[in-house]
Amino acid sequence: MNKKTFFIVVISLILILAGLIYWSLTNYEKSEQPPESTEPAATAPSHEEAELVGYNFMLDFVKIAPPQTDSEAEDRVYQSLSSRAKGQVDRQTIIGDMAGFVGIQDVPGQGVSVEDLQIVDDQTAILILGLNYSGGRAIRWVYLVVEDGQWKVDKVTEPAEGALFDQTGNLTRDNPGLEAGFWYLVYEMPGQPALTKQLLFESSSVCAQRAENMTCQTETFSQGEKVRIIGEETDGQVRVVRLEHQ
Repeated sequence: MNKKTFFIVVISLILILAGLIYWSLTNYEKSEQPPESTEPAATAPSHEEAELVGYNFMLDFVKIAPPQTDSEAEDRVYQSLSSRAKGQVDRQTIIGDMAGFVGIQDVPGQGVSVEDLQIVDDQTAILILGLNYSGGRAIRWVYLVVEDGQWKVDKVTEPAEGALFDQTGNLTRDNPGLEAGFWYLVYEMPGQPALTKQLLFESSSVCAQRAENMTCQTETFSQGEKVRIIGEETDGQVRVVRLEHQ
């Protein structure tokens, strides 16, 4: 073996040895790294949970009404309140305080029914409940917020201005006899065909299509489109809380 060949062999061996040392060090560093977490990412509570919390809250409210009160239901009612709501309700006087909080004196003898769930965002929802009496029903809006990863009842109100409106019909605009520039709902009731209500859309109004909720874009509406409108009716106008494309 001449000197040139000898040096080539030596240099090759050195390069191979250096490569083996680098490979060993690299794999050792990787083995020292902690394994990646397989824990699922925390997610916001679902809106189905919001509906359940609001509904159970009202059922427990019914249970604590005198003369036969339920101490366990009292605890559940109090624990379901948000920190802000607890500032209005004292645990020691919860029965009287809750009557004022919900805004009724007599419990609904015919039970409680879910009318609608209004999704505001991931942290806020409004559950519309019917309190059913033998002579009629009262509507209450249960506002829910997320605190510490759980839905809590923040406040309970009556519909802000007028009666609850919930009708399915067709959208129309700029028809003769109707105020220009506004969308109207044309709908029917027994013995009353072709009723109309002017629709007022606000930034909080939600439009739902194929289970997806979004801000209402009135310029995308179509003449004659079939929709369900839920809102508050006052003097022939409806402030839209929710529009559902049918």
